[in-house]
Amino acid sequence: MGKINEIKLLFNTVDLIRDKHRKHDNYNLFKVLRSESDEVKLHSRFIHDLLDPLGSHCLSYVPIKQFIELCLSDVLPLKMNYIQVLREYKNIDILIKGYKREFAIIIENKIFAEDQDQQLSRYYELIKKESYKKIYIIYLTPTGHYASKRSISGLPSEIKNKIYNVSYKNEIHTWINSLIEQAVFLPSLRESLAQYKEIIYNITGENMDKSLINDVKKILLASGNIHNVSYITQALEEIKIDSQLRFWTALKDKMRKELEGEPTADCFLFSEHPRGKIAGYLNRTPSMGYLSIQIPIIGFDGITLSVSAEYDENIFYGIFTKQINDARILDVPDSYLDDNNHWPIYKYLDRNGGFNFRNLNPSQILLLNDEQYVDEITEEIVRDLKLFKQNIILS
Repeated sequence: MGKINEIKLLFNTVDLIRDKHRKHDNYNLFKVLRSESDEVKLHSRFIHDLLDPLGSHCLSYVPIKQFIELCLSDVLPLKMNYIQVLREYKNIDILIKGYKREFAIIIENKIFAEDQDQQLSRYYELIKKESYKKIYIIYLTPTGHYASKRSISGLPSEIKNKIYNVSYKNEIHTWINSLIEQAVFLPSLRESLAQYKEIIYNITGENMDKSLINDVKKILLASGNIHNVSYITQALEEIKIDSQLRFWTALKDKMRKELEGEPTADCFLFSEHPRGKIAGYLNRTPSMGYLSIQIPIIGFDGITLSVSAEYDENIFYGIFTKQINDARILDVPDSYLDDNNHWPIYKYLDRNGGFNFRNLNPSQILLLNDEQYVDEITEEIVRDLKLFKQNIILS
């Protein structure tokens, strides 16, 4: 019990420090006017104004030059003369147009919304028709994860492999900090940037109070406490594995019952160590790039109702076939089609911003430990799969 008491004391001490640093004056205009995850009316609008040399920031070309240096460093220099920065141009979140069509930069801003089918491909083709010499795509997310295969489907391979994955956590945070330094004689702008930085911390799950972090670091360096952190870290990793095993097990049982079939023999849950499989996936073991459950559809060899967590994508589900353009799958609406892969129809689980099992936030970990919540989302997945089976597969 000695170690347990030490860890409890450590938590209590951190709680006391957090209370000490809690700010009473924490008014933030962004939070009052918009949701922190509002891509269009908060983030894209604010970033667009900062990037526009004619924006209300009074910093001229400084913000856009710094942004491009951070996000497109390998394509410098780009001529900034007579640049145009547009918002919601042909549904593109932000579009930067170079002078005399020298270049165009497409910025797709994704906070928690899911990708649309061939979204980046459509935007690329729209701008390509305008005869720009160079087209660059920036995919902006809280943590810098990759665009989904549904979004990049149809892109030329040379463009698909050169998408710039930019994060609020790193590049945007660094950019805002730099602009705060530039705004030393512009108090209104400086305060707005500082408040926006708080929003960035919130959507990326970071803590912006460096003095609090420094105090916690001192506690951890105190005698014995740094050793206790290893127990906490290990426990957190096991909680992540436990919660995901609970989800997959509940889903497997529900799929078995409702879809009237048995998962394929290679399902990771049938392995001798399913927890180890989940741990391998979370730790990015090369041989564990995905976790999935597949139930064959009787009478349709090679076609399964499947749920998958692949690499750094959000979990998705649908109809999987070993054949590309499988002629047995009929009457699929064009909006569901993906021209390259084995998933002719699929859908992302979009609850609570979507679940990327490799990058769950604390709130999502708690939700996956809530039996009622897991029952609800597994029920939703199975209900959709039953509809896919009834409405898409024709004999």
